[in-house]
Amino acid sequence: MFSNRLKNYDLLKRGTGFEDDSLLEHGCGLTDIVKEPHEFGDEPSSREYLDGLYRILELVRVHHPTVVVFVYKKVLDEIARLGFGVKKKSDYGFNVSLETHFGTRVFVFPLPGTPCTKGKAVSAMRELKIACGRRSSA
Repeated sequence: MFSNRLKNYDLLKRGTGFEDDSLLEHGCGLTDIVKEPHEFGDEPSSREYLDGLYRILELVRVHHPTVVVFVYKKVLDEIARLGFGVKKKSDYGFNVSLETHFGTRVFVFPLPGTPCTKGKAVSAMRELKIACGRRSSA
């Protein structure tokens, strides 16, 4: 669903190659908070979340992305709580209050099947498209 939504908003090329390669062609990258796979329902430890946060902050420092996109809201909420003491839950779309912590814009991806309304998802994706330098026709 992630790549399909990116394609629908012209943020990822439609093609037959590997989607990760297309992300790189768009100047975007993908990483995980935790590199070791977990069984469904087996949440990462606080240490794993923090290690992932520090790795992401280093990637931001080195690569200076325009936006850091979190596919899973719960992950952002957990690392913000553990790493920065933020108790307020994030919103789908941009989270201005987290920008100073990350040193860049922070976006929670509105995946289908989440509590995010369709209207909020469309609005958030249009904002992401503009932030990534694409026209907002979708």
